Amino acid sequence: MDRSYVRKQLASHYVLVSCEGSFEAVVVKRLIEGNRLLMQSDYLVEDSRTAELYTRLRKPADIIARFLRYDYPSEAGDGKLVLARIVDKEAKTGRADRSYHGRVIPFDFVTRPEIEMLAVIKEDAESRWDAARRKDKQLKVSQFCKLELGLSKSFAQLEKYWADVDELVWCIGAYHKKHGKSGLLDISDLLAR
Repeated sequence: MDRSYVRKQLASHYVLVSCEGSFEAVVVKRLIEGNRLLMQSDYLVEDSRTAELYTRLRKPADIIARFLRYDYPSEAGDGKLVLARIVDKEAKTGRADRSYHGRVIPFDFVTRPEIEMLAVIKEDAESRWDAARRKDKQLKVSQFCKLELGLSKSFAQLEKYWADVDELVWCIGAYHKKHGKSGLLDISDLLAR
């Protein structure tokens, strides 16, 4: 994926950020509050049901019903909305994206293996994670974080855990260096440079 093209689209359109889970939502919320995203908050689409500048909706039908009732102004004048999906694996695009009828520019920001790797990096627990993973090949990072780091998926606990946005941004950069795949976008691509 051409990152400069993605950054141009993010900077020139209204953006709807779709978060897969609580962890992703807290990360996005902290980045918004800390003014660390490439997109200015004025261009982030608010979810009217939650009053947040992101949504937890992921199904195209739900996004169409809630967010695509009108055109969005853009520098290109195309009325399109950029959909920034934060997911742990690349979505199977095609039929689902076609359901947007050309009104959405979708991008997947992949947090592989899981976004909880940010906590592993923060706690300097990568060697512990590697050892646990060697013992149990089925172990997920989220399970490791719960069992070994005492980190739950509670929104309130995660907000406290990621209170320092500078630390969060540092962890995202470290994550990108270690886990960033050349062809995939990741959460670091949403950050202001």
